[in-house]
Amino acid sequence: MNYYVTYFDKNYLPHGLALYDSMCKFCKPFKLIVLCVDDKTFEIINSLKLKNIKLLKLSKLENKELKKAKKTRTQQEYCWTLTPFSIQWAFESNPKINQITYIDADIWFMKNPKPIFDELKKSKKQILITRHGFSPEYEQSHIAGEFCVQFIIFNRKDKNVWVEWGKNCIKSCYLRPNKELMGDQMYLEEWPKKYPLKVHISKNEKWFLAPWNATRFNYKDGIIWHFHNVKIVVNKKLEFIGLKCLNYKIPLLTKKFVYKKYFLKIKRNVSILKKVNYIVSNNYYTNTLILTKNFVKKIINKNFNFLIK
Repeated sequence: MNYYVTYFDKNYLPHGLALYDSMCKFCKPFKLIVLCVDDKTFEIINSLKLKNIKLLKLSKLENKELKKAKKTRTQQEYCWTLTPFSIQWAFESNPKINQITYIDADIWFMKNPKPIFDELKKSKKQILITRHGFSPEYEQSHIAGEFCVQFIIFNRKDKNVWVEWGKNCIKSCYLRPNKELMGDQMYLEEWPKKYPLKVHISKNEKWFLAPWNATRFNYKDGIIWHFHNVKIVVNKKLEFIGLKCLNYKIPLLTKKFVYKKYFLKIKRNVSILKKVNYIVSNNYYTNTLILTKNFVKKIINKNFNFLIK
C-alpha cells in the first residue's frame, strides 16, 4: 500500500478527480489523503463516496501561524505555504504510515509508479525529489529552481526535513521570481547538500513530464504528467468550453495522446460535478479563463492546445 497526499480547493476539483481516476488505474493499492482547502471541497468529495480516499479539512487544522500568513498572501501563495503542512497532517492522520508521497493536484499518472519507488529503495535513502528537466528553450532554473515540488517521497523518520520546510514557508512563500526564493519550491535547492544521506535525486527525468520538457522527452517514457498552466475555459455563463495550455508549445503527438485524454477527463469530471451543484467560478486560482465563443474561434487556429467540446 502506497500513501499519497495532495491538496486543492473547489476550483481544482476537476483536476483533483482526474488525478484520483489515474491513480485508480495505475497506483493500486493506494490511499490518497486530500487536504481540502475549503469546506465545499470536503462536502463535494464526501458526497461522491470515492474509495481509497481520506479527507482532511484545512479549517480544522490551520494554526495561528498559518492564519497570520494567510492574511499577507494570495490564494496561490497560501496554498504553496500549505505544502509541507499537508505532509505533516497526512502522517499525523495515521500513525501506521511510514512513507508518504506528496503530489500536486494537476498530476496525472500514465503508468504504474513502482519504478520510482524501486529507484528510491535501491538508493538506500528516504526522500526522493525530482528535477524539472527543462527543455533548452524553456530553461528557467534560475527562477523556478532546479527541483520541482510536483512529486516528493518522504519517510516518517525524517520529520525534521518537512518541519523546517514548513517554518521556512511560514517566513516566506511568495510569487517573486526575481528573488532567491520562489514559493515553496526554491527551498528544495539546498536539500541535496544539507541532507546528503537522506535525499535522492531521481536519475530518470523522463519519467516526470510536463509542458516545460515536452519537447525534450518522448511522452511514451513518462510515468506522470504535470499539467502545469492548463486552464479550464468557460463562457460568460460559466459553461465549460474546453481547456488551454498557456505559454508552451506541445508536440502534436503529445497533444493527441496525452493532452486530449486529460482534457476529455476534465470535461467528464465537470459534468459529474455539475450533478452535485458544482459551478466553475471566476477566480485566478481556479485555473479558469472566461472567454466568449467568438474569441475562442479567433485563436483556435493559432493555438492547437485548445480542445473545444
